[in-house]
Amino acid sequence: MTLFNHFEILDYPELIKFANDNFKQQATVHYINSPRQLIYADIHDDLLHTLFNGLKKDFPDIVLPDYFSNTSRRAAIGAHMTIAYDQELAGKKIPKLPKSISFQYTRILKGTLNNTFFVVEISCPPLSKIRESIRLGMPLQYKHYFAPPHMTFGWSTS
Repeated sequence: MTLFNHFEILDYPELIKFANDNFKQQATVHYINSPRQLIYADIHDDLLHTLFNGLKKDFPDIVLPDYFSNTSRRAAIGAHMTIAYDQELAGKKIPKLPKSISFQYTRILKGTLNNTFFVVEISCPPLSKIRESIRLGMPLQYKHYFAPPHMTFGWSTS
Protein backbone atom coordinates (compact mmCIF):
# COMPACT_ATOMS: atom_id res chain seq x y z
CA MET A 1 0.00 0.00 0.00
CA THR A 2 1.19 3.50 -0.81
CA LEU A 3 0.81 6.32 1.71
CA PHE A 4 0.69 9.70 -0.04
CA ASN A 5 4.04 9.26 -1.82
CA HIS A 6 2.27 9.77 -5.12
CA PHE A 7 1.61 13.44 -4.21
CA GLU A 8 3.83 16.47 -4.67
CA ILE A 9 3.01 19.71 -2.81
CA LEU A 10 2.62 22.64 -5.22
CA ASP A 11 3.33 26.20 -4.07
CA TYR A 12 0.07 28.12 -4.64
CA PRO A 13 -0.69 29.81 -1.29
CA GLU A 14 -2.61 32.59 -3.07
CA LEU A 15 -5.09 30.04 -4.47
CA ILE A 16 -5.61 28.49 -1.03
CA LYS A 17 -6.11 31.92 0.54
CA PHE A 18 -8.56 32.88 -2.22
CA ALA A 19 -10.47 29.60 -1.76
CA ASN A 20 -10.75 30.03 2.02
CA ASP A 21 -11.69 33.72 1.73
CA ASN A 22 -14.24 33.42 -1.10
CA PHE A 23 -15.86 29.99 -1.03
CA LYS A 24 -18.19 28.49 1.55
CA GLN A 25 -16.48 25.93 3.76
CA GLN A 26 -19.57 23.98 4.62
CA ALA A 27 -20.93 21.27 2.35
CA THR A 28 -24.02 19.09 2.14
CA VAL A 29 -23.34 15.37 2.57
CA HIS A 30 -24.85 12.91 0.06
CA TYR A 31 -25.02 9.15 -0.45
CA ILE A 32 -25.69 7.66 -3.89
CA ASN A 33 -25.78 3.99 -4.83
CA SER A 34 -25.95 4.21 -8.62
CA PRO A 35 -24.06 3.95 -10.93
CA ARG A 36 -21.73 3.19 -8.01
CA GLN A 37 -21.86 3.74 -4.26
CA LEU A 38 -20.36 6.98 -3.06
CA ILE A 39 -20.56 9.21 -0.02
CA TYR A 40 -19.50 12.75 -0.84
CA ALA A 41 -19.85 16.39 0.13
CA ASP A 42 -20.79 19.08 -2.40
CA ILE A 43 -18.10 21.65 -3.14
CA HIS A 44 -18.96 24.83 -5.03
CA ASP A 45 -18.41 24.21 -8.77
CA ASP A 46 -16.90 27.69 -9.19
CA LEU A 47 -14.05 26.69 -6.86
CA LEU A 48 -13.13 23.80 -9.16
CA HIS A 49 -13.01 26.22 -12.11
CA THR A 50 -11.03 28.82 -10.12
CA LEU A 51 -8.36 26.31 -9.11
CA PHE A 52 -8.25 24.84 -12.61
CA ASN A 53 -7.74 28.29 -14.17
CA GLY A 54 -5.14 29.16 -11.52
CA LEU A 55 -2.94 26.25 -12.62
CA LYS A 56 -3.61 26.46 -16.37
CA LYS A 57 -0.70 28.86 -17.04
CA ASP A 58 1.82 26.51 -15.39
CA PHE A 59 0.18 23.27 -16.60
CA PRO A 60 -1.24 24.08 -20.05
CA ASP A 61 -2.40 20.51 -20.75
CA ILE A 62 -4.61 20.33 -17.63
CA VAL A 63 -8.24 19.36 -18.32
CA LEU A 64 -11.32 19.50 -16.11
CA PRO A 65 -12.55 16.25 -14.57
CA ASP A 66 -15.79 14.91 -16.03
CA TYR A 67 -17.98 15.67 -12.99
CA PHE A 68 -20.74 17.42 -14.90
CA SER A 69 -22.19 14.68 -17.12
CA ASN A 70 -23.57 11.23 -16.36
CA THR A 71 -21.43 8.28 -17.44
CA SER A 72 -21.66 4.54 -16.84
CA ARG A 73 -19.17 4.97 -14.01
CA ARG A 74 -20.10 8.33 -12.51
CA ALA A 75 -23.19 10.40 -11.75
CA ALA A 76 -23.07 14.09 -12.67
CA ILE A 77 -22.50 15.36 -9.13
CA GLY A 78 -20.24 18.32 -9.90
CA ALA A 79 -17.34 19.39 -7.72
CA HIS A 80 -17.16 17.28 -4.57
CA MET A 81 -15.05 15.87 -1.76
CA THR A 82 -15.27 12.09 -1.55
CA ILE A 83 -15.96 10.80 1.95
CA ALA A 84 -16.00 7.09 1.03
CA TYR A 85 -15.26 5.39 -2.30
CA ASP A 86 -17.39 2.62 -3.80
CA GLN A 87 -14.87 -0.17 -3.12
CA GLU A 88 -14.65 0.95 0.53
CA LEU A 89 -18.45 0.81 0.87
CA ALA A 90 -18.93 -2.72 -0.52
CA GLY A 91 -20.98 -4.68 2.02
CA LYS A 92 -21.14 -1.79 4.50
CA LYS A 93 -24.32 -0.61 6.20
CA ILE A 94 -24.72 3.13 5.63
CA PRO A 95 -25.72 4.91 8.86
CA LYS A 96 -27.65 8.14 9.10
CA LEU A 97 -25.31 10.77 7.71
CA PRO A 98 -24.97 14.37 8.89
CA LYS A 99 -26.68 16.95 6.70
CA SER A 100 -23.50 18.99 6.32
CA ILE A 101 -19.85 19.19 7.32
CA SER A 102 -17.38 22.06 7.76
CA PHE A 103 -13.84 22.05 6.42
CA GLN A 104 -10.90 24.22 5.31
CA TYR A 105 -8.78 24.17 2.15
CA THR A 106 -5.12 23.51 3.04
CA ARG A 107 -2.85 23.06 0.00
CA ILE A 108 -2.61 22.17 -3.69
CA LEU A 109 -1.19 18.74 -4.53
CA LYS A 110 -0.13 17.13 -7.79
CA GLY A 111 -0.46 13.36 -7.90
CA THR A 112 0.63 10.69 -10.31
CA LEU A 113 -0.97 7.28 -10.74
CA ASN A 114 -1.95 6.28 -14.29
CA ASN A 115 -1.84 9.96 -15.22
CA THR A 116 -1.25 13.26 -13.47
CA PHE A 117 -4.03 14.81 -11.38
CA PHE A 118 -4.40 17.97 -9.33
CA VAL A 119 -6.25 18.21 -6.02
CA VAL A 120 -6.92 20.70 -3.27
CA GLU A 121 -6.30 19.02 0.08
CA ILE A 122 -9.04 19.61 2.63
CA SER A 123 -8.88 19.56 6.43
CA CYS A 124 -12.17 18.06 7.60
CA PRO A 125 -12.33 16.47 11.07
CA PRO A 126 -16.04 15.49 10.62
CA LEU A 127 -15.02 13.30 7.65
CA SER A 128 -13.16 10.99 10.06
CA LYS A 129 -16.27 10.65 12.24
CA ILE A 130 -18.42 9.70 9.24
CA ARG A 131 -15.86 7.11 8.14
CA GLU A 132 -15.64 5.70 11.68
CA SER A 133 -19.45 5.30 11.74
CA ILE A 134 -19.13 3.05 8.65
CA ARG A 135 -16.18 1.21 10.22
CA LEU A 136 -13.67 2.75 7.83
CA GLY A 137 -10.39 4.24 8.96
CA MET A 138 -8.43 7.19 7.71
CA PRO A 139 -7.05 8.04 5.26
CA LEU A 140 -9.31 7.44 2.26
CA GLN A 141 -8.36 4.41 0.20
CA TYR A 142 -8.79 4.33 -3.58
CA LYS A 143 -7.82 0.90 -4.89
CA HIS A 144 -4.47 0.32 -3.15
CA TYR A 145 -3.60 4.00 -2.74
CA PHE A 146 -4.21 6.18 0.27
CA ALA A 147 -5.24 9.81 -0.08
CA PRO A 148 -5.97 12.73 2.22
CA PRO A 149 -9.42 14.36 2.06
CA HIS A 150 -9.43 16.36 -1.19
CA MET A 151 -11.24 17.60 -4.28
CA THR A 152 -9.76 16.69 -7.66
CA PHE A 153 -9.95 19.67 -10.03
CA GLY A 154 -7.78 18.68 -12.99
CA TRP A 155 -6.15 15.87 -14.98
CA SER A 156 -3.24 15.71 -17.37
CA THR A 157 -1.91 12.86 -19.50
CA SER A 158 1.64 14.23 -19.56
